[in-house]
Amino acid sequence: MDAGIREKILDAAERLLAEQGYERASVRAITAEAGVNIAAVNYHFGSKEGLVWAALDRIIEPLNRRRSELLEAELSASSGAPLPVEIVLEAFMRPDVEIIAELRSRDPAVARFLGRLYGSRTPEIEAIAREQFLPVASRVRAELVRALPHLEEDEISWRLRNCVVGTVTAVFSATGPAGEPAAPTAGDAQQLLDRMLAALVPAMAAPTPEDFRRKAPIPAGDWEIEPGWALTPQREARTGRA
Repeated sequence: MDAGIREKILDAAERLLAEQGYERASVRAITAEAGVNIAAVNYHFGSKEGLVWAALDRIIEPLNRRRSELLEAELSASSGAPLPVEIVLEAFMRPDVEIIAELRSRDPAVARFLGRLYGSRTPEIEAIAREQFLPVASRVRAELVRALPHLEEDEISWRLRNCVVGTVTAVFSATGPAGEPAAPTAGDAQQLLDRMLAALVPAMAAPTPEDFRRKAPIPAGDWEIEPGWALTPQREARTGRA
């Protein structure tokens, strides 16, 4: 079968998966959108899971390759010394931010497709994500373990998945066309990356949950977090009035 048919199916899969999600977007609907028969999906991809894997991989594989290149360049420049957390996170997130900026001008639906699928967390998508991200995620996690010796690897993995990947997924999901008032990027790619790093580097480097509960009060803007998670206004504590 013509390789052009394969690309037509992938393009249709991206559109429908972005609109409907993994569970609602059927193979029949995807083939109808592409103008081909179901046999074409079986021929090129073997199954719906194979189709989704291929649709994601043609976007994710170049991103992961760039992540690895950025991280290896930083390690080479540091002669193998542990990298600061912000350098590791920048190498991990910069490819995402760059493609978000590109897709806002070219095809925002592709960004939403990535965000919707990776945010769905169905067993099928979880399996695909593990396979596609495991090599680069393992490398990034290993560098974060070196950068954050006060944290156990399980805690680093939790923060990387839920704070960093969760934020990237949300930004992908919210991507709209350039110039759209509600678009997530207030400026260029570097501005978005700096905003994400400013929030996520402290999140990754925060104390362990146990130390957080022991060490109080912890300043947090106009509030203090005291033992037992009670929030009290600092202004009231300082002046005797709210």
